[in-house]
Amino acid sequence: MKTGGFRVRAIATAPILVLALLSGCKSWQPVMETPANWIARESPPEVRLTAATGDQVTIRRPVVVNDSIVSASARVAVGPFAPPRRGVRLSDVHGFEVPQFDPVKTAGLGAAFLAVSISWAQLAGGGGGGQQLPEEHVPKLAPGLSLIWRVFP
Repeated sequence: MKTGGFRVRAIATAPILVLALLSGCKSWQPVMETPANWIARESPPEVRLTAATGDQVTIRRPVVVNDSIVSASARVAVGPFAPPRRGVRLSDVHGFEVPQFDPVKTAGLGAAFLAVSISWAQLAGGGGGGQQLPEEHVPKLAPGLSLIWRVFP
């Protein structure tokens, strides 16, 4: 029985499991302060904004420019035909959340990951139960031959 297919599946699913584990390490916590003041003071790596319509937008490296929250990493073109930078107007923001580390979710996902890994290993190993094969008999060499065998391998 070839194990190549199992290896390929294991390698293909490993990134998915890692992403699932990392996604559990954070949860979105609401901020009760005005977004402009909080972003200027804290410089968060990302924020999630909720509009009046209920749409949610995640902005990485947010900065406040004029009356909008935009991404600092967005390309800024210069000139009369430059497209405007996409963002969310401060007056349209009805919910403001930032990611925070969540140790309970992380521990739960770590335990689940460990349980799945152990189950997967048992399944791949056939449960671990089975007969042991008898050891092969190795004939002993005469003392003179063993000395020669050590000198000339």
